[in-house]
This record gives sequence, C-alpha cells and structure tokens, in this order.
Amino acid sequence: MKYKVKNSDILHGGKLYKEGELIELSDEHAKEISLYIEKVERVVEEPEEALEFKGEQSEEKASEADNSMNETKTNKKGGKK
Repeated sequence: MKYKVKNSDILHGGKLYKEGELIELSDEHAKEISLYIEKVERVVEEPEEALEFKGEQSEEKASEADNSMNETKTNKKGGKK
C-alpha cells in the first residue's frame, strides 16, 4: 500500500523519505509508524508530455496577456487599434 510521509522525515529500508514523499509499506509496518504517514488512496501521475504541454499553454497565455496590455497602453495614448 502507498503512504505519504507526514510530520517528519523517516528512514526506512536504508532510504530517507522526506515529508510529503510517497512510500510503499506493508499494512503491518504502516501501523507501527502511523503517526508519520497517511494512506494514499490513489496516486495520479501526469505524463511528461502533459506537463510540457501545460508549460507551452502558460507561455502562450502570458504572451497573449502581454500583447493585450500593449494594445491597451496604445489605445490609452490615443494610438490606433
């Protein structure tokens, strides 16, 4: 079962798991350290392609916002639209 580390970093199996990281544990071991973990019902990982696509969309939106602001400044100064 997967758990999320909380309240402190923990050392398990020779590896340090920082607060917020996911760890795979047996139910028995999870009971022993229940103060430092919380059960994760479902882990959703986004493919790298999706992350890259989101970044491109953000850049496009930022560019559109810049263009829109430039048009607004020009219009306020009496320029053509």
